[in-house]
Amino acid sequence: MKTTIKALFSLLLVATLSSTFAFGQIRIDWQQCYGSLDYDVGYGIQPFGNGYRVLGTASDASGQVSCGFYHGAWMFDLNSSISIVRHKCRDYAMPSGLLRNSEGETFAVGIAYPSMVLKLWVSKLDETGNDVWSSYLGTEESLGYVTPYAAATNEGGVVAAVSVTEATGNVTTHYGGSDCWVVKLDADGNVEWECSLGTAGNETPRCLVNMRNGGILVGLTSPQIGVGNIGCGHHEDASILVKLNANGDILRSFCFPGFVVADVLELSDGYLLAGYASGNCVLVKCDFYGEVLWTRSYGGSGSESVVRVFEDGPDGYTVFANTTSLDGDVASAANLGVNGDEAGNIWVFHVDSQGDLVWERCLGSSLGLEEKVADVVKADAGEFLLVGNMTWFAEESSGDIHCTNSSLIPNSATNIYVLKVTDEYDYTAITEQAEKSVSILPNPASGSVTVTGDSLRKVEIHNLLGQLVACANINSDSITIDLSGLTRGVYLVTATDRNGRQHARKLAVGN
Repeated sequence: MKTTIKALFSLLLVATLSSTFAFGQIRIDWQQCYGSLDYDVGYGIQPFGNGYRVLGTASDASGQVSCGFYHGAWMFDLNSSISIVRHKCRDYAMPSGLLRNSEGETFAVGIAYPSMVLKLWVSKLDETGNDVWSSYLGTEESLGYVTPYAAATNEGGVVAAVSVTEATGNVTTHYGGSDCWVVKLDADGNVEWECSLGTAGNETPRCLVNMRNGGILVGLTSPQIGVGNIGCGHHEDASILVKLNANGDILRSFCFPGFVVADVLELSDGYLLAGYASGNCVLVKCDFYGEVLWTRSYGGSGSESVVRVFEDGPDGYTVFANTTSLDGDVASAANLGVNGDEAGNIWVFHVDSQGDLVWERCLGSSLGLEEKVADVVKADAGEFLLVGNMTWFAEESSGDIHCTNSSLIPNSATNIYVLKVTDEYDYTAITEQAEKSVSILPNPASGSVTVTGDSLRKVEIHNLLGQLVACANINSDSITIDLSGLTRGVYLVTATDRNGRQHARKLAVGN
């Protein structure tokens, strides 16, 4: 591992967003809320038959839920009119996701309590939602309250990752603390192989995806303490991307200090890691040897967290996240009219192949209530299925939210929220700019910074509270701005060119 990777993940160098962007043209095709009269949360959604299959939790046997449990797993199937046609319940189970393989078979994954011992739970489901088989895996003692991550395999089974703290039961190796345990199940739910990824510290799985060659990519966080089978020789908190072959053998691991990974894409020329650092969404592009090619940070003065990222061919990448910001890159949140720290919205943004922000769009209500996305599935080109939860009390719709479900759950606080959206942005209309790209150097900066472009007319600097801290009207290709009066932190530089286009850059100001 090259030592340059560590330097790229210092707080200042993460904040190097460079973009000209617009509000996203996202069309909400349909949306609906489901659940009980108590607290309900969605965890997974998949196309199923002519409709959709949804997995979540329900806390009460009321409303649309008729299960006799308290806070158990609730799965329901929707027809093409997004009406519930059947539902199933599972006591003493907490789902984490719903999987679908290339044959259209679905699997529920989570944690469950068989014999009152917490286990990794995987179930293959039939057309009516009943179990074809269920596997409960892990150690002899309870796993602890952890979130498993999983993917369906091409062979009809499932590969999953979860934290374990001992080598008992199905777990054969333990390096200390909590390890990331990876297990592959065959088409009948039997263990095909298992392995532990760890050090003497506490490892936590964050994502897991299949590779094109049949291998697996596992993203985890680790303090890299003591002896183990992963890490880069640095005793520091880091995200580690581990490549396993189809038999579960470690091929290599890459370390990214100061960054928490949440999703990863295998690309034709490397990998794209999506996660968060210092409260903002972060994208990291690296080659197949783990060398960072670029890193970008996105967000405002609140906090952002990535849920999923998707590759859109040469057009770049679409990111789904949760945000509490109303400013900075999350400018579209202002359209919802939410005030102050009451925000809590779904945030969708698109970046080009170099990570520059192209468009962004917040989805939510204007009542200051919280909307969150938990999982996203790409249904077709530009079409996405989202599931999460939202809170609604108002009789009338507000903002983007239209919970027009039956009278069984009127204004019933937090429910499972399901929606389908389409990206309508016209990427073919994007033309190459004749003007030179705006740059700010140095970055990070202290003392002064030089902004360079083509026939600039105005340069403004705002802090993350949206307050204007510097402004200059010019008619030239560059200007040097004095930063001596600014405190250490991240600022937004906006340069307006002769055609009225605004180019936004993040600037890190040091001491």
